[in-house]
This record gives sequence, structure tokens and C-alpha cells, in this order.
Amino acid sequence: MKNDGDLGLSDELDMQVADQSADALKSDVTKGVMESGWIGIETSHRRLFDASQSGWLEPLENMSLSLGHEHFIVETHATQEGVIPVQLSFDIRALPTPLVNESVISTNSGDKKANAPSIIRCAAPIPLYAIRSIDVSSLEHQTRLVAMSRNFSNVSLPVEKIRVTEFTTSHPAATDLSTPIERQWHLPEAIDAVHGAIAMSIWAVPEAQPWIEVLRLALAGDTLDVEDATEQLGVPWLKLPWLANRPSVPHQDRTDISDDRPQHDQEKSVPESVSLSGSGQTTEQPLTQFVGKSASAAAETDVHLWQAAVSCMQQGNQDRVPPKTIAKQIAETALSQTDGSGVEIWLDETLRLLAAEQSIKCDQSTHYGAGLAIQLVLLRPEPRNFKTWSTTLPGLPPAVWWAAATLCGWQHGYKSLDKNFRGDSGLQEFMAVRALASSSFIDEERLLPESQRSPIRQVDKKGWFVLSWCGREVIRKQWQGRAT
Repeated sequence: MKNDGDLGLSDELDMQVADQSADALKSDVTKGVMESGWIGIETSHRRLFDASQSGWLEPLENMSLSLGHEHFIVETHATQEGVIPVQLSFDIRALPTPLVNESVISTNSGDKKANAPSIIRCAAPIPLYAIRSIDVSSLEHQTRLVAMSRNFSNVSLPVEKIRVTEFTTSHPAATDLSTPIERQWHLPEAIDAVHGAIAMSIWAVPEAQPWIEVLRLALAGDTLDVEDATEQLGVPWLKLPWLANRPSVPHQDRTDISDDRPQHDQEKSVPESVSLSGSGQTTEQPLTQFVGKSASAAAETDVHLWQAAVSCMQQGNQDRVPPKTIAKQIAETALSQTDGSGVEIWLDETLRLLAAEQSIKCDQSTHYGAGLAIQLVLLRPEPRNFKTWSTTLPGLPPAVWWAAATLCGWQHGYKSLDKNFRGDSGLQEFMAVRALASSSFIDEERLLPESQRSPIRQVDKKGWFVLSWCGREVIRKQWQGRAT
């Protein structure tokens, strides 16, 4: 016999079935709502500026975002004194697939007769690259919004998407945001470091073949092909940070990769020599000279130093740690993988450089590869300093320049990166998508919507190198000997 307050087995089963039916119904409603159209939120310019730094609109701590399906749901921040209310609309088709499938719940299917919106609760960050429009209520607010954004070095708004549409904050306010949503999808832990590395790598890539092709392969995640190319270039240590934890499996068939390159580059993608200066002229030195004695222990030292640096210098791992300490950590990590004396020689030289007891000279440094690239980052860790390296060290090999800038972005992260390194809104979208794909362990077919699973193609245009993605140009630079 059971007490009136107890549940029998049949009652428990009935409740489980009811709960499952409710969950299924809610899932079906959510799926139907989130198949097309847009979702909207009205928030403050401060929230928009914060989101612009990382490229993601984050839910507040222990809360979720509430958005309307083809309506705007108001955050309390939008009603605070002194803020500019902004209405953000996001294209559902541009959102990451796990976000749509695992982190949103439709809490209200909407009353069409009463014109009530469907409310979407989202427990995950929403990418700003999915923004369709940024609406403000007056020309004065538009002018102020753009002017204020220019006061921040790491805030870059898609100005072309800012519109003036007269509105008043009278939409339904978001409620019950603190109730947790299960099955949350989280951004990858390393996404900010990867994003920073990708941005600096694009900015600093030597503007000459075959480096452009190496960049294209790396952005596509073609680890094996990147390894082959850098091996032929005599820089086998140069494994770009976002490829460090990826398996050596090509993203595309090699025939597809070849077809993506301009015709004149398919015959010979890796030359016998490369440019040493901004003039674009090449030397007769074999590429193996760039890493010193590539067939000796020096090459092995470079490999282990670079791997150690990528491990030790990831953004967030070395906040406010003195460069001298980082150098010692890199050496210690490298020595755990090799017993060569080259690491100790590099550390001694690096500590003397950091103590201003000697200066960098490309023709006398112990290492012309990874060791030198790491030293550049330790000496001048801020990205803006890399603009001067090409003039102060004109003999700096392209591989070292590129590796150092990329490692700087890896250490610095994207959130604090100056807008001068971010490019326009099209490039920002491309970098954000590639950073998400490169830092995630989810297969791209299950991570990205079909519209963003486009090959990265190199387009042949006289005097320019162009990389296109999703049918539009995202990177366009003039051919030179190196990035300037």
C-alpha cells in the first residue's frame, strides 16, 4: 500500500511519458521557429561594444538571452539611462548548427491573432557575423554610435548595417532569464587565441607565393598539405597554432586543392628560393638556409622550441607573466622533448636579449627559424610593434616574420586586438567562422550551416592575390616581397 503523497510505478511512467512528450513538442516548436527568418533583441550600445570585441554576444552570467522570432525582445540594459538602444537582428541561417539544435528553446509559439512574438531563449553566445542589421531610433543616435565606437581601438562595427528606423522601447520585456537551459553549447576554450592567430596571420602573410597557398591551406584546415608545403620550404617547424591539435588529415582531396589555385601556380607551388627583402627579388640561397642547419640538430631544436612556444604562449595562459619567465618555461618544455644543447643556447641568447645585453641581428642569431620568431614576440609582444619590424630588420626571413606575427596573435588573442588588424566586415565574418571551425572538435558538417562550408579559393588577378569564400572576396592584397 502506498501513501497518498507517493507515486506508484505506473504513475512515474505516466509522468516520464508526459515530460518526454512535452520536451518533444517544445523541440518541434523550436525547430519550426528556427528554420528560417531572423531573431531579434533590443539591447544597449555598451552590450554591442562588448560583443564587438570578441565577435560574440554573450548571455549574462547565469542567465540566457531572450530574442523574438522576427520581433525584438527588450533587454533591461536597453532602458538604462544614458545608453543608446540598439536593435540587433540575426539571420537564423548563419547561426552555428549546435547553437540552433542544442542551446535554444522556444518558450512561446506566439499568438498570431494578438500579434504576440515567439520568444526564443538562448543559453549560448550569438555570433555578430550573423547580424542582418543594427537599428537605432534617430540620426543623432546613429552619429553618436559610430563616433563612440571609434574611441575604442578594439571595437569595429559593420557601419554599412547600421540603419535609422524610428522605434520606441515598447516591445515585450524579457522575463524568467535565470532559469537554466540544459544542453548548452559552449564556445571552444581556445577560440580567442585561434581567432587572434588567424587575424595576425592574414595581416602578416608574406605577399608572395608560395606563402599565400600555405595560408589558404591552413585556413581550410588542410594540416597534411601544410606540413608538406612547409617541409619543402625548409621550415618544417612552422605549424600554425590553430593546426597544432588537429590531425594530419587533408580537408579536401588534393585534386580539389590543386584546382582551387590559379592555373599558373599549379605547375610549381614551391619555388627553389624566396624573397629576402621587400623588393620581391629572390636570392640563390636554398630555402633550407632560413632555419640555419636544417639537416642538423638545429632544425630539431626549432621544431621543439616552436611546439613549446605554442603550448606556453596561448592567450590567457601568460597574462602579466614577465617575458623572461615565459622564455624559461618554453625552454623547460622543449627540453622535456629533446636533450639537445640547442635549447640551452637559445635560452642563454634570449635572456641576454631581454636584458638588453645584445640586440637581434638576423645574420648572427643562433636560430633563423622558430628561435628567432619567438624572440621577436618576447621582445615586443604587442601586435602594433610588428609594423616596424620589416624596416628595422630588413633581412628578416619571410617565414620568421610570419611565424612571429602569428604567434603574437596567438598570445594576444582577438578580443584585445586593434581594429587595424581586423579588416572589413566581410573579412571579420570569414575569420570568425574559421576560428570557430579551427578551434572546435566538432566536424564542420555538424558545426556550420551549409552556406558557410564553402571552399577557400585563390583567384588569379594581375598584380593582386585574392582569396574568395562563399562567392565573395575576403582577402585582397597587392603582390609584394613581404607583408608591410
